[in-house]
Amino acid sequence: FPYTTLFRSDYNTYVSKLQKGDFQLYIGGTDLDRRIEPSPLLATGGSINYGRYSDAHMNELLAKCREALGDENYKKAVRELQGYCADELPYIGIAFKSSVLLTSGKIKGDKRPSVTDIFENIEDWYIAKQ
Repeated sequence: FPYTTLFRSDYNTYVSKLQKGDFQLYIGGTDLDRRIEPSPLLATGGSINYGRYSDAHMNELLAKCREALGDENYKKAVRELQGYCADELPYIGIAFKSSVLLTSGKIKGDKRPSVTDIFENIEDWYIAKQ
């Protein structure tokens, strides 16, 4: 992109251009679902997949996460998805609003969230009995 021109636009024009794919590069924010469900961003045809990212294996991994039964199966599916995302890099985060992890006071343990994984060491967390 050696000769790229930046355009500033009002919000409605910006969203319209995103939805139409009328851009070479965009800078924008994304708020994912509270369930940390990345399919809208990463799945082929996802509702906020404005970059038109498409990868059959990514779609399979996303489905595995949605369909995983039990904690261990879910953790395994998420680890596989995280590894693939790290290798594939479909999107690159350039800024984050905050570096805050909010949890219930009942959740104890050594919580060490990272920018790329808020559940970095979830295996060291536990729920305190009252």
